[in-house]
Amino acid sequence: MNRSSLVYLGLLAAGCAEAPPARIATAAEPTGTAAAPEPTPDSPKSRIDEGYTTMMLNRASAFSKTQCGAATNDAGQLKGPWGKASVTLKVGRNGRPFDVVIGAPHAGTPTGNCVVHNFEALIFLPYPGDHDETREVEVVINPPAPLAPAAE
Repeated sequence: MNRSSLVYLGLLAAGCAEAPPARIATAAEPTGTAAAPEPTPDSPKSRIDEGYTTMMLNRASAFSKTQCGAATNDAGQLKGPWGKASVTLKVGRNGRPFDVVIGAPHAGTPTGNCVVHNFEALIFLPYPGDHDETREVEVVINPPAPLAPAAE
């Protein structure tokens, strides 16, 4: 054997001597791989983050209030309706909203569609609960501000 092989074998033997021998647990002994306890329904990690959810819903509501009143139909006309609207949505455990519905008379109108799209675009914090969360939000849709007359 050459000198480098002997040095390598010496290092290998020293490394094996320092490692403690492996031990196999018997059936009477725990293996140390106990499963983590499941979160209880009252635990904060099993529920949606209410503070963050409220903040995101308020953000979409404020944007809808100032921007959706200017939504136009296919002919480019401002038709409204404006005023209070009720939005219902479900927040999935993955943090994405679905089943976003706006109440009458806004449903199916350009202003109502604008509000629905604002709420569909939200991203919430995912949570490990066992069900989706339903939220209802009151939104006020303002009519667009009148345009200033053109200066001559």
